[in-house]
Amino acid sequence: MNVKNNKGVTLIILIVMIIVLLILTSITISNFKSEISIKNVNNLYADIESISTKISTYYLENNSIPIYEDNPYFNNSDECKQFFLTKGENGDVINPNDEGQYYVIDLSKLENLTLNYGRDYKNWGADSTCETIQDIYIINKVTHQIYYPKGIKLREENYFTRRVSNITSVEEVPTE
Repeated sequence: MNVKNNKGVTLIILIVMIIVLLILTSITISNFKSEISIKNVNNLYADIESISTKISTYYLENNSIPIYEDNPYFNNSDECKQFFLTKGENGDVINPNDEGQYYVIDLSKLENLTLNYGRDYKNWGADSTCETIQDIYIINKVTHQIYYPKGIKLREENYFTRRVSNITSVEEVPTE
């Protein structure tokens, strides 16, 4: 009788241990996915910071910004705002001072630039639209605000640009 009781207890302990391991594994995977998302947002912020610095230098040297002139990505801030609304953004992502058109940044004109995103800028042309190509960086010609139309999702929020009003440095991305 003592042997039978030990076998039953061992089976129950084994089942409980498997359940505990499954719970710990799911928590670990969830945290890992969250860390990857935070890293992606930080990479976006780093890209925007690098591009912004290079564009400032380019502007000082050339009195223009490095864009594809022939085809604007958005014709005005209302179009830009509407696009971000369809992507799940509440519309406050647009710089309130943005005026005029938004253009694809020609990253080939910026020297020594290593980026995590924005590789499709070479595919932008006269027949391209904002629906067909999104892995690019765009810039408002007036304010020089930089946006990433494809966006990065972190939990329930999408990130398209650096939100100066909410986050002041790359290290301050929400971690919860």
